Amino acid sequence: MTALSAGRKVPFKAPPSHVEVALKASQTLYHGALVCLDSTGYGVPGATGLGLRKIGVYEGDNIVSAGTNGATKVRVRRGVFPFANSAGADALTQADVENVVYIVDDQTVAKRQANDTGSTQQVATGTPTAVNSTLYQVRLDVDKTGTGAWKSYVLGYVSDASATAQEICDGLRTDLALIDDLSGVVAGSGSTTLVLTGGHGVLFEAANIGVGVIAFAATTAGVYVRRSPGGVLVGVESSLVWVDTAR
Repeated sequence: MTALSAGRKVPFKAPPSHVEVALKASQTLYHGALVCLDSTGYGVPGATGLGLRKIGVYEGDNIVSAGTNGATKVRVRRGVFPFANSAGADALTQADVENVVYIVDDQTVAKRQANDTGSTQQVATGTPTAVNSTLYQVRLDVDKTGTGAWKSYVLGYVSDASATAQEICDGLRTDLALIDDLSGVVAGSGSTTLVLTGGHGVLFEAANIGVGVIAFAATTAGVYVRRSPGGVLVGVESSLVWVDTAR
C-alpha cells in the first residue's frame, strides 16, 4: 500500500463502554474511583503498587463490597476521564501526552513508575586496592525499570601501572559519563573511591572484572515502591489530567 492521495472511508468499532467487575472482599469504592483488578482477578480501588490492571471508573453510589471475594459486582465504565495530577517530578505536562501514566491512588496519576515515598536509592562504593596494574574494569548490570530487564556494561581505564587511586577512579568516572545508556547511574567526583548511585528507580550491580583490583564494599540495596500503569495521557488542564483508561 502507498500513502493516501485522497480521502477514504474508515469503519470504526467501539469497545464496550461498560464491563462488570467482581470486587475483592471488603473494598470501599467511591463514585468516580479508578477500578483495577489485582493479582487475584478481583476488583480493587486504584493504589500504589505493582500488579494492578486498570479497568475504568466506577460511576455508582459509594459502596463497601461484601466480605467474600466476588460476592459484589459493579459496572465500570471504560473511556477517557479526568484524574488529579501529581506534583514535583511526578507532575504530568503537555509533553507527556500519549505516554503511559502510573497509578498513585483511586483518583491520582503520576509521570513516573517509581515512587519517592518509601524508596531508597542504590549505592555501591569501590576502592582500588592495587595501583600498579595496567587495566581496570568494572562491570555494571543495570535494570532501569525494576522489571528484570537487566543490561550489562563495562567501564574501563588503561594505566601505565603508575596511576594513583584517584586517577583510576576519575578514568572510570569519565568512561561512565560517555555511555548514554548509563545516565541512570551517577558517579561521585574527585575522590579515591568510586561511589556509584542509582538514579530514580534504577537498580544495578557492580563487580570488578579487570586485572587491577577494585574492591566493592557491601552495596546499599535499592528499594523502590513502584506503580502500575493507569492508561494513556490524552490531555492536561491545570491540576487535572485526562487519561484514556482503555489503552
